[in-house]
Amino acid sequence: RDMFNVARGARGFSQSELARKAGVTQALISKLENGLTSDPTEETVSSIAEALDFPVQFFFSNERPHGLPPFHYRKRQKVGKRVLAKIESDINLKRIHLTKLFQSYENEPSRDIPIIDLEKLQWRPKDAAQHLRGQWMVPRGPVDNVTQLIEDAGGVVIKIDFDTRHLEALSFRLPGIPSLIFINSKLDGALYRFVLAHELGHLVMHNHPETDDCM
Repeated sequence: RDMFNVARGARGFSQSELARKAGVTQALISKLENGLTSDPTEETVSSIAEALDFPVQFFFSNERPHGLPPFHYRKRQKVGKRVLAKIESDINLKRIHLTKLFQSYENEPSRDIPIIDLEKLQWRPKDAAQHLRGQWMVPRGPVDNVTQLIEDAGGVVIKIDFDTRHLEALSFRLPGIPSLIFINSKLDGALYRFVLAHELGHLVMHNHPETDDCM
């Protein structure tokens, strides 16, 4: 059921649209999505897989999707639920592919993206930035390549078409894989750099914020 939800979200289909395309009832799609039908026929699975353009094996994967981070993304009110659902599915697909890629080789970065507790240290964001520059040995002045700076510290920056200009980026940490920053491929150069720095700030200072105000 989890991978079924990811596949439908990635294609941007509503339940009724998928039902029509697969030649099944919307009631069946709803039952599958909510785990009320745990043993669909091979013919049903094959029809849905063909309608979604995913291999049948995908629906039997042991992977489990993750929701969008509650704080680590810059969301504007204009982004609808359907668009966010597609973004969430696209990111889960890319995360699954990246996880397999990371397992296939060993890569130990010379530095990492630290977590800084501003409240505990009684620091300002400026103090955290200065500490990070010192830890990473970043020279004074503008940073030439923000993407390289993050990826040299083991993070991974992934360009993705969010299909909207109202969501710039999101970032998160998950066990077993590097810190990930997904950034809207439609951003121009200046905003792209700003948003990357913004997401780096989230990763460093806002690992588990309790509220929006705290963040």
